[in-house]
Amino acid sequence: MKKSILSAFILSFALLFSSVSAYAAERNPFDASEAMEESIFYFDDGSRLIISPVYKTDSVAPLKTAANTITASREARVEDSNGNLECIYTLTASFTYTYGVSSSCTSASYSKTIYDSAWTFSNGSAEKSGNTAYGKGQFTKKVLGITIKNYDVNISLSCDAYGNVT
Repeated sequence: MKKSILSAFILSFALLFSSVSAYAAERNPFDASEAMEESIFYFDDGSRLIISPVYKTDSVAPLKTAANTITASREARVEDSNGNLECIYTLTASFTYTYGVSSSCTSASYSKTIYDSAWTFSNGSAEKSGNTAYGKGQFTKKVLGITIKNYDVNISLSCDAYGNVT
């Protein structure tokens, strides 16, 4: 009789714990496995364009009654077939938001870095509209004056009314 009561208690505890864990996982608005993934686009020659996850530069807890600010960035990197970094485009944006009410993009800028002199960059821009920042540009690789690769960069950052940047 004591074994069946003990078994029932252990089973009840296990079910309760798994239910609480499942609920906590379901309610967690930040899933690191999704937020930290990169988007990778492969090309025929083995090179790739990699779009990074969002990098937040500040981590202050939001005030629920006042305007908050947050700055974030995202990169588009070009790597050759051996994984060597060839060039990077970085979009950086600042946002203000009133917790649960509204958000707005207050600034947007871009930078580019080229590691291989065969590459050039053109048509770069960073714009803001509403709660979103948009970044564009084009990396071009030329050999003996002939264009052999073009990579168009087109990335964005958006902030919702809760300070979540995607």
